[in-house]
Amino acid sequence: MKRAQIIIGLVMGTVIILVITNLSTGTMNPFEVFRGENLLLKILVGFFLAVIGLNLLNLLFGQNIYKDKVCAVDGKGLMEFASVYGPPMKCVYCKRYFHKKCFQANGGTMRGGCRKEPCPSAFSTP
Repeated sequence: MKRAQIIIGLVMGTVIILVITNLSTGTMNPFEVFRGENLLLKILVGFFLAVIGLNLLNLLFGQNIYKDKVCAVDGKGLMEFASVYGPPMKCVYCKRYFHKKCFQANGGTMRGGCRKEPCPSAFSTP
């Protein structure tokens, strides 16, 4: 995801939490929902808090993981060409990085590996 999409997700999640909190408790403190008795509101606010937390982690650390990595098939940058070739993926067997379309074009699957030599998954049965 792009940085702007992550920030929009953070803002929208915060707005949703504040609206739910304000309508249900009359305050702007999201933790007041957890003191109430409505289980559905607790689940909703907890879910949105978790989504906001994951978005913050992605904003802080997610973009830097694939920053200097290149695809093992076409040699293009994973983040620069993610919009064309799909999101970055990592083979569970050989630990090489691929674009999603490059990974699937060679017959690779998430559990089966990339099926590209010298990966151990290339020599096993499909």
